Amino acid sequence: MWRHDNIDKVRHRLLRKNIIDLSGAVNDDMARYGRDALMILVTKNNPDLKVIITSHGGGISSGLAIYDMIKNYAGWVTGEVNCFCHSMAVVILQACDHRCALPNSNILIHNVMANNLSLD
Repeated sequence: MWRHDNIDKVRHRLLRKNIIDLSGAVNDDMARYGRDALMILVTKNNPDLKVIITSHGGGISSGLAIYDMIKNYAGWVTGEVNCFCHSMAVVILQACDHRCALPNSNILIHNVMANNLSLD
């Protein structure tokens, strides 16, 4: 697939248009790619950003790192689901200022269990 230190030509072209493509498993490589891409955009004075997500999810630590990076980005961030967004990828989507999905996209959120909640 892709690695942060060897971004393919398509992702370079997207990045020039202020688009980050988060596709595949949420893992350390995706987090490094996201960090590197956001640092490049910061040097361009934080332009509005589009994050395209196609992922079945993955690691919690990597996902939360990506969430924090997107949430702290100074420009306006639009998240777009392309095809599917599951599990930790949905958490990353929530970091975006505006969220949308293509008409036939699939978004899966796990059932959330909360024990010992007090609703006083």
